[in-house]
Amino acid sequence: MKNKKKAARENVPAVKEKKKVDKKLVIKLLISFFVIFSVYFTLMKVAEIYGILLIQKITFFVYIGAITLLGSLYVIFNKGVSRDVPTESDLPDTMSREEKEEFIEMRLRDREKAKKVLVFLLPFVITLLVDVINVFYF
Repeated sequence: MKNKKKAARENVPAVKEKKKVDKKLVIKLLISFFVIFSVYFTLMKVAEIYGILLIQKITFFVYIGAITLLGSLYVIFNKGVSRDVPTESDLPDTMSREEKEEFIEMRLRDREKAKKVLVFLLPFVITLLVDVINVFYF
């Protein structure tokens, strides 16, 4: 009985290490959020003060268009919403070793592009979410 417990304890997987936070990425995200958020609500306030509703409509639809464009780019660069990059063994045997390496490198480059797009996509989405909450609940 003791041997079974000891064997069970030895087979327990180690606790996963926490991923390090990319500080540069967080700073870029915060800066882009503050810029995008400030521009949106400044334009909305200016339109409200001067009574020009066209500015509000244009601003809103430009932000919706930006979300659509950036969301589409994110899906294209990320090859859907997959998180993992295939290994050489996952790829078909018909590909040569060089083709497999090139494909994996391409996927890694595309993931980096998707990450850059996400830095701008999230602030646009959060800004419009805050505006919708503000309009409907306050």
